[in-house]
Amino acid sequence: EGATPEEIAQAQAQVESARGALAQTAGSVTNADIAAARARVEEARARLSALQGAPNNDELTAARAALTEAQAALDRQRSALATAKIDAERQVFERANRLRDAQTAFAAARDNLARVEADGKDPLTGAPLTDAGKRAYA
Repeated sequence: EGATPEEIAQAQAQVESARGALAQTAGSVTNADIAAARARVEEARARLSALQGAPNNDELTAARAALTEAQAALDRQRSALATAKIDAERQVFERANRLRDAQTAFAAARDNLARVEADGKDPLTGAPLTDAGKRAYA
């Protein structure tokens, strides 16, 4: 009345396949990868649930262990993706700050040059500039 050895082997293979898919995406995890892995885990879980009425044998125990391992791998990938997202957000923030700093420095240099060209005086001290001093702002 329980599951046949072939059915149990097939369920175990599905769980192994889901685990393999999770391992393949470990280096470059995307939301689509996680969704696909989650779907495979759910399929394997559904197949395993269908076999729950089967006698508790070694293959079924191995399938349960493989499913647990696949779920743990999915959790690790979710965590890695969350960490990568936080790191990317931090990098965007840092680079935006560097860009603003560079834009501020450029604007100050542009304003200083405009003052030198307009009146020939040092924009910081107000003292008259020599030709060499004027070139320093160009």
